[in-house]
Amino acid sequence: MATFSNPHNKKNEQQKSLNPLDFNQKLKIKEFVHTDADEIKKLYGKAVKINDFKISEGIGPKLEKLLNQSEIKTWLDLANSSADTLKEFLSNYGNRYTLHDPTTWPKQAELAASGKWSDLKSYQTKLHKGKEV
Repeated sequence: MATFSNPHNKKNEQQKSLNPLDFNQKLKIKEFVHTDADEIKKLYGKAVKINDFKISEGIGPKLEKLLNQSEIKTWLDLANSSADTLKEFLSNYGNRYTLHDPTTWPKQAELAASGKWSDLKSYQTKLHKGKEV
């Protein structure tokens, strides 16, 4: 389990742990499924790197960087994280990050890690900034 300190906290006193499997959550998926790069490029109009969190609706470069600084480095890690754990993690970085709703991130990551790109793209059409609409 990694320990984090908030770089935005001037005192940098409060350290939090983030474990993608908090609350004894059962693994949803156990391994990454390799997918045809052409299929991904056809759906998204660009090549997608493995474990690129930015493919998830609601995750941009800054959030990806924060997650990668934690123990959440892969789609599998994100897929097996609970929304509550992710919300708690974001709250450590201040109000700017608590505006984000990570509820759909694990499902999106699960679909990506499982190689279900058509299902992911379809699911994302029902999202706005990572939230179900």
